[in-house]
Amino acid sequence: MKTFIFFFVMSLLMIADISTAQEVEIYPDSLTIVDGAQTERVQLFLKASKAGIVVSNAQGQSVAQMITSADGNAGVIALDNDNQVPSIIMTGGSETLGLKTGIQLTGDSAIVAMKNTSYMDRVRIFHNGTKSGLVLSNPTGESVAQITTSPTGDSGILALDNDAQEPTIFMQGGSTMAGTIPEIRISGDSSKMSMRNISGNEKSKLFVRGNKSGLVLMNPVGESVAQLITSPDGMYGLLAIENDQQVPSILVTGGTTSNSINPSLTFTGKDTDLNFMSSQSAMSPRISLRMLQGYPSLLMFTPSGQPLVQLGTTVGSTFGDLRLWHNNNDQNRIFFDARYSSQVDKSILTLYNGYIELNKDGNNYSKLGGDLSGGTLEIFQNSNGIKRLEINTGTTGKSGVIRMLGDNQQENILSSTTIVSENLGYLGIYNEDPLIKVGMYATLEGNGEIEIWGDNGFNNIYLANSGADANRGYLHVANSSGAGRAGALITSDQKGLVFSENFQLLDASNAVVASMSINGSGNSEVSAHTISATVKNFKIDHPSQQGKEIWFACIEGPEVAAYARGTATLLNGEATILLPDYFSEIVESEGITLTITPLSAQSMGIAVISKGIAQFSVKELFEGRGNYHFDWEIKAVRSGFRNYEVVRTKSEKNKTKPEKLKDLISDAKSRTYNQRN
Repeated sequence: MKTFIFFFVMSLLMIADISTAQEVEIYPDSLTIVDGAQTERVQLFLKASKAGIVVSNAQGQSVAQMITSADGNAGVIALDNDNQVPSIIMTGGSETLGLKTGIQLTGDSAIVAMKNTSYMDRVRIFHNGTKSGLVLSNPTGESVAQITTSPTGDSGILALDNDAQEPTIFMQGGSTMAGTIPEIRISGDSSKMSMRNISGNEKSKLFVRGNKSGLVLMNPVGESVAQLITSPDGMYGLLAIENDQQVPSILVTGGTTSNSINPSLTFTGKDTDLNFMSSQSAMSPRISLRMLQGYPSLLMFTPSGQPLVQLGTTVGSTFGDLRLWHNNNDQNRIFFDARYSSQVDKSILTLYNGYIELNKDGNNYSKLGGDLSGGTLEIFQNSNGIKRLEINTGTTGKSGVIRMLGDNQQENILSSTTIVSENLGYLGIYNEDPLIKVGMYATLEGNGEIEIWGDNGFNNIYLANSGADANRGYLHVANSSGAGRAGALITSDQKGLVFSENFQLLDASNAVVASMSINGSGNSEVSAHTISATVKNFKIDHPSQQGKEIWFACIEGPEVAAYARGTATLLNGEATILLPDYFSEIVESEGITLTITPLSAQSMGIAVISKGIAQFSVKELFEGRGNYHFDWEIKAVRSGFRNYEVVRTKSEKNKTKPEKLKDLISDAKSRTYNQRN
């Protein structure tokens, strides 16, 4: 290898000697220089469109390159780090490929520094973690100007520092992610930002000086024409628009609690206007607040400039008025003034004797007013003037009353308070007579109650809460005379109870076919939880004969009994049968009967030698030793029904009738209303 390099170099020298242009030509596509360890350290190469020089470290890894781009149209300089990744890369642009000229510094922390002769940083461009920026320093290395990101890298900061290294001018961009607010801050005991014209004259000034701060706008000669400033003590704000005499024509003052100064907006001048303009119709005013020769008013206009609303004083008078115009024909439609008018021409709103009437085409629409008994609102049908709704405070002047009226001018719905209390509500629904049909009201006990009446004036349905407990329901059904005959309620132990003087099931001819009593109050305990009927059946569809049914009837008897049955086996002439647990838990221990049926023709007969509600024992007669099956059935009285009464005396159980609402309805209907027809 050394011999090759020697001859190669000698060849180059010979070519150089004989070349009149002092050129060195290398016909191979690369030139490599290696160190004593035969490691490639420098390579000069030309391959297709790519050419360059590469410098490597002692391990042969690239540390610096000056090459062309892959297409040979742009130059690249790269300085690689120990991971063979360019930390510094410079690229020349190419018009052909549209490549941009660039210098790139790559790494978690990168810096470009420009230093003075004392090796002090005067200019530093850097990025470090999430922060990056440009810093300018004075000759001693102290920062005087910075363009940086915030520590989180989410917003930009521009700062100009004073000689104490504190920002005198500070600007920060906001970040939604970091929650920072954009701001521009100029710091100092006395600070000013000025804007000047081309002549150098100050035209606007933003300043802070002592306790005072503000924004001042000036005319070309430097005189103030508008100010947004603080008061001399800095406690409240001032906005002033000044005239050519340097006197505020418009002055807005913010109040301060400490100085007891009230906020104010002042317009100074003989004739003043505050206009809200429209961008249409040649900037015509839409709202105007004006004071013209002592005549103040507030006006609202249509887009074409016609008045719609005026709140002001009548010209040459000492009373105020309110006018509403029709926007088509410029006529007053509603007019109020401080004079007590009985009627105003062209007005659809009339005031008289404490009443306001709204009319159209000669028909009354509504009436609002009142007298010593209270206020009243009446609403009429617009086609014929018939009253449809009336709201007033009633004769007492306390409770509110609402009446809805039919064509016959009789109420069909009435809402008010009860006679018992002005704090309890009542709602009544009537027919055309008018007779009450449905009444709903609240009671002092906290109950809600509903009553329904028949044509004869008697209540036949009553729905409420239990009188003893407002949280338990109660239903009462009455006959044509208002006498209670059936109902349902929730008892104090939270059980459902259905009651009737004689709860019966009738057939089509009104003949009684069954009756039922639940939780009755008979003379014996066995009278509760009973169902009675001439015949008690169950029926099912016939399983094999279509169109037929099977009807079974219950066996009747003079007791409330339970039974169990089964088939057992006699072994060596004896057997003991254990009865189910559920049987022994529901029957009385006295009065048990047993029936035994042997299932063998050789049986000598079977006798019961012991019996109880838990088990019984049997033996074959005549000391027989038979082994065969037998059927058994045991019957007993159900627990609690030992004294079941078979023969009873007929009796009627009178049910408590709920209190009638006659007084309530009489009061609701007798309330007088302030009718003014």
